[in-house]
Amino acid sequence: MNKKTIKIFAMLFMVMGLSFITSGCTKNNRKRFTLSFEGVASIKIKSKAETVVYVDPGSTSGDFSEEADIVLVTHPHEEHLPRKDLQRKKDCIEITNKEALLDGEFKTFKIKDITIEAVPVGGKYHPVGFGVGYLITFDGITVFESGDLSAIKDFSHLTSRTIDYAFYPIDGLWTMTPKKASEIADIIGAKVNIPYHQYNDEILKQHKEASFTPSNSKLVLEPGQTINLKTGKVY
Repeated sequence: MNKKTIKIFAMLFMVMGLSFITSGCTKNNRKRFTLSFEGVASIKIKSKAETVVYVDPGSTSGDFSEEADIVLVTHPHEEHLPRKDLQRKKDCIEITNKEALLDGEFKTFKIKDITIEAVPVGGKYHPVGFGVGYLITFDGITVFESGDLSAIKDFSHLTSRTIDYAFYPIDGLWTMTPKKASEIADIIGAKVNIPYHQYNDEILKQHKEASFTPSNSKLVLEPGQTINLKTGKVY
């Protein structure tokens, strides 16, 4: 093998090595988009662009230390209202049910890379118009945060949509029973259904997840758990 051939092979190996390193770095640095359950009715969304959205950040067990870009409130009951220690960025935008349902119109908001659509929800203790639910769309994913949904007459605004993840309250006291939540989940038809808004504490000791049995996929998240929306991995 002459010097010229050796030089060509050396250059080829160098190019291959650089390509391998670059592809590895790209793979490892790929930004994740996540959804976290912070307890009771509180969730956190983080998009690929690292936009942080909190919905109903009132859970006493929640971690709200990551600064919020957007804060959404479904209705003004204590466990849904933002905690005093909630961290916000200077340009944080907060939307409550008052802004979301204005003059009888359910509003849509486009903030950074997030689209937020307010939708009707209601029930025995939460009549339609008292609060709202939110369809939150980002990175090709739509999440339905149903607030304190119990029952409404018309679900067409939800059944007409492709919803990837939906949260349903199952406490059976102020919102739905797990059985009713399962029925509504089947009507709406989200790809993944997540039970929430129950009180697994020393007073009520609610653990009703097993009774929530939607036909589509069910995912039970414990407070503090996060799902990687790209891989589906829970951690």
